[in-house]
Amino acid sequence: MDTRAKELAAVFKKAAPDGILEKPFRTMVEAHLLEVAKSADIELVPHTEVTLGRSGRADTIYNHFIIEWEKPGSLKPSNKAAKNTETLGQIKRYVESFWFSNPR
Repeated sequence: MDTRAKELAAVFKKAAPDGILEKPFRTMVEAHLLEVAKSADIELVPHTEVTLGRSGRADTIYNHFIIEWEKPGSLKPSNKAAKNTETLGQIKRYVESFWFSNPR
């Protein structure tokens, strides 16, 4: 496994102790993502709480990459779980709205 992938996995694990809420988790992981991008000479600009037409508000958009942050432990191993289904639906709506309004 790539060293950066191992480091990211370690950051996720450290940032997700039992009972942590979404915001502090997001803050720790995002700081790492921004450092990785900087070291790779990638300009990564986070835009938070971006309203995407009628589809809702995406947690963070980095360039053209959309992240819907969730509280650690809230997603389940099966995408049939209610929370997973809800989150996947949100992301799908955000992507469709974002890509149709921001063509390349």
